[in-house]
Amino acid sequence: MKKYALLSTAVAAALLAAPAFAQDDEDDDEDEAPRKAPPAAKMLVAVDKFECKSGDDDAKLAQIQTLRDRVTHYVVASRKFEVVERERIKSILSERLAAQNGLVREDDLSDEEQAEKLENQKLKMAGYVVYGSVLSIGNDEASAMESGVAVRNTSSKVEMELRISSAETGKILASKTVSVRRGKAQMSSMSGSTSANVGDQALAAAVDAAALQCVDSLLELSFPPKVLFVDDDEVTINMPRELVHMDELFDIVKLGKKVVDEDTGNVYQKEKKIGRVQITDFTPTTCTAKPVGDLDLEDVEPGMRVRRVDPERLAKEKAKAKQKQKANFESRF
Repeated sequence: MKKYALLSTAVAAALLAAPAFAQDDEDDDEDEAPRKAPPAAKMLVAVDKFECKSGDDDAKLAQIQTLRDRVTHYVVASRKFEVVERERIKSILSERLAAQNGLVREDDLSDEEQAEKLENQKLKMAGYVVYGSVLSIGNDEASAMESGVAVRNTSSKVEMELRISSAETGKILASKTVSVRRGKAQMSSMSGSTSANVGDQALAAAVDAAALQCVDSLLELSFPPKVLFVDDDEVTINMPRELVHMDELFDIVKLGKKVVDEDTGNVYQKEKKIGRVQITDFTPTTCTAKPVGDLDLEDVEPGMRVRRVDPERLAKEKAKAKQKQKANFESRF
């Protein structure tokens, strides 16, 4: 009789607590529904503290806590991770690996095959820790008077150094500067009456956008957003409705050949921008988008990467295009 490695106590208890499958009935074999495989374990993520480097006043600390809360919200909303406390992530990984080890038949696999199987399971169940340092967060305001109306422009900025490390080894896997600026304008009459506090609105928008950038970096490392289907006039993307907004723009990118730097061992991959799409609809787990500009959907293939276009970057692109158009016009004279 083949021997099985023992399951850990925690896994055994979980199995005992789970609903048991019905006993096989020799008379009803044809009518018995096929047994479903247990769902795959999700990758673990711990959203650790965001250190404040821009002062320690209560208002900024509260804003940074809001930023961390938004990051946690979007990680959960992606439906691709299990969010846990940092103190628990290593123990959960160990329990999962022990369970996988216990489910492998010792007599079925050679030592090399078993080691390879466990290493593959280890990669699938990798855990990440998301953390960083907030360098700047807050509002800048400027006022002006036009035709008896006071105009106050508020520019809110969030700048931080994001880090994503391996939960098992502590090695930093990704490092990125997240910089977001959002602006709002507020008008008031000479009597001083004003609309709602646009400063709070602008800062909330900047914090939300910074949180999305953080989660985009995490997804790029583990589950890159990509094209699932290409129809006659739209594409389907594997991003849930919580992570996108109506009319938001995304670039579709085709990945080229990988090149390894012999000196460092770093892997580089050339990218080619195919075109741009705009979100038109959502489902709980996906979204659909239509082409923008001169994008031909015949050039788009399932599996191509999709990247969010930040409004600040879009504004720079428009300004650059306007300058180019002006220069071309002036060159005629």
